[in-house]
Amino acid sequence: VIEAPFTWDDLGSWSAVARQRGQDEYGNTVVGRHLGIDSKDLLVHTCDNHLIVTLGLENILLVHTDDATLVADRSHEDHIRKVVAELESKQWHEYL
Repeated sequence: VIEAPFTWDDLGSWSAVARQRGQDEYGNTVVGRHLGIDSKDLLVHTCDNHLIVTLGLENILLVHTDDATLVADRSHEDHIRKVVAELESKQWHEYL
C-alpha cells in the first residue's frame, strides 16, 4: 500500500461522478451543455456541443453520447447492469 496525496472514489457509478464533479445550487451535476428550467437533482452528461434542455424534471440521470441516450430515474441507477445485459443479449455491443 502506498500513501497518496489525494482522495479516492471509485468512479464505477454515476453517483460517484456526481460526488466528484459537485452540484449547482439546484443539486444538478452537469458535464456538458445543459439548460435546466424547474429541474433539480439531475445528473446530466452530454458530449461535444450537444445541448440538453430539461424542463420540470427531478432526480433524473440523463447521459447522451454520439450513438445512444440513457434517461433513468436516479433511484434506478443500480439497474443499469440490466440494461448492459440486455444490450449484450441483443448483441448490440456497439452501444456498450
